Amino acid sequence: MARQFIDARYEWNWSSLVGSAQGLLRHHGLPAQADWVSAVIGDAFRVNAASAIDAEPAFQRSGYPRRSLSDLRESLAVLGLSARVHTRDLTRQRPPWFLQRRLRISLNAGRPVVAFGAGVALGEERREFGLIVGYDDDRAAYRIDGPLTREVGPWLPYDELGGAPNATERWLAVITASAAIPKPERATALARSAALAAKGSRALARWLAVLEGEAEIDAQRHAFWVQAFVAARGEAAHFWRRVAETEPALRPVADGFGELAVSLSRFATLYPYPAGGDVVSPAGRSVGALALDRAITIEEAALATLGALSLPSRLPLPPPDAAGSGDSSGSR
Repeated sequence: MARQFIDARYEWNWSSLVGSAQGLLRHHGLPAQADWVSAVIGDAFRVNAASAIDAEPAFQRSGYPRRSLSDLRESLAVLGLSARVHTRDLTRQRPPWFLQRRLRISLNAGRPVVAFGAGVALGEERREFGLIVGYDDDRAAYRIDGPLTREVGPWLPYDELGGAPNATERWLAVITASAAIPKPERATALARSAALAAKGSRALARWLAVLEGEAEIDAQRHAFWVQAFVAARGEAAHFWRRVAETEPALRPVADGFGELAVSLSRFATLYPYPAGGDVVSPAGRSVGALALDRAITIEEAALATLGALSLPSRLPLPPPDAAGSGDSSGSR
């Protein structure tokens, strides 16, 4: 029976997709700072919180939210990865017949694989992206490394890639990639498009409505999303500051996102993770709502400035040092 293991490591990030991409990039010796990866992939500008006004309790801890990955191949190409992205709704379709063979080819060649579910699951409550770093036929399992590996263990049965066979919802998302030449001159345009397309203020308005309403909120889960959101906007601020060093026209955007990051520091302080903070009393929720409302105003102004700029599709922007230590991601 065959087995193969790769010395590659997931890099912790509040976004497990970003952390997985960082681990893959570092394995290939490519630039992998959190702000660089998060902005190019677009997670620096999204609001991944699973908030819904009619949900009780709001902010379910559902792990990385399922979304279209149709733009991910282009983003990874800018970062320096020639990638193939496979997605499939396994509640309706079977896994592609070639998938296991393709995974083995990649792993046997020393190339880790990014996969949804390789971040392991706690029941069906939380599933994340992570790295597949090997396989063992004797165990009939992939060896994985992700944000919850230490808690749950490093093995994922072959038939549970994409979710347990009896799960009500199963989603296959697998990214195989090899090293290529980064295209940093395209990073600014890609990040700008992602920021404007994310419509973050709409999601934040729904979040604000939850805080201002009476729906039950799970304090710890809410705090997780708060920290993830604040860390993402911190990464956005770092990215635009980096870009503004070589492109003065973007200094107002960098200033706007910098102001946003400072403003959000109070929001993060109100709801620490894993303690949770006060989401029960009217006072605890209203002070959070005020902080979030202020952040929405600042973000809308920064995005309006970004949208009004006329920029070339390619800007001379050097990538960060591949061995750099300037990550801006949060930590547990």
